[in-house]
Amino acid sequence: MSGTINPLEPRKRKSQWPQIGLAVLLLSVLGFAAWYMFIRMPGELAAADWTTHQGDGYSIRMPGTPEVTSRTDSADEAIHLATVELPSRVYGVAWSEFDPERLANFGEAELLEFAMREGMTAIDGVITDSFALEWKGHKAREFKANIPGGRAHYRFLLVGTRMYRLAIIHAPGFVPNTEAFFESLEVS
Repeated sequence: MSGTINPLEPRKRKSQWPQIGLAVLLLSVLGFAAWYMFIRMPGELAAADWTTHQGDGYSIRMPGTPEVTSRTDSADEAIHLATVELPSRVYGVAWSEFDPERLANFGEAELLEFAMREGMTAIDGVITDSFALEWKGHKAREFKANIPGGRAHYRFLLVGTRMYRLAIIHAPGFVPNTEAFFESLEVS
């Protein structure tokens, strides 16, 4: 009886190595896909590929075309914003005008310090580094902060009665091109 199967007769077992190899390959591919899509931080775009945004009285290079909006703050003053949102980071520039008398009463350095502290309080940020600087003859303040969900690097500048707030908010492991952004600002 050559065509019948005897259930009591021992059979030669098939090797499990092909299934194990396929499972390892599948896990490797899925692991790499997960790393590539969710864990790996994208790299910053080369500064040469950035675009120049022309704002009202200023220009700045950004790694994409910004969304331009305006809103009012708690003191009912207009704040104008241009932001570029990319994976793992946001680049933004905001500006507002200050009343010359208010600015004179407050003082430039004090206003920059106040804006930094109030901004961090508003978003539950913790300042990790801060220093005053001169930018093209104008008072400025640069600082870094830990913020909920990430990190931030800011430069606030006073040019006449206008305050510019440059900001890069990014994931903890991402390294933004701070210099290309901050140093590209031109004011007229």
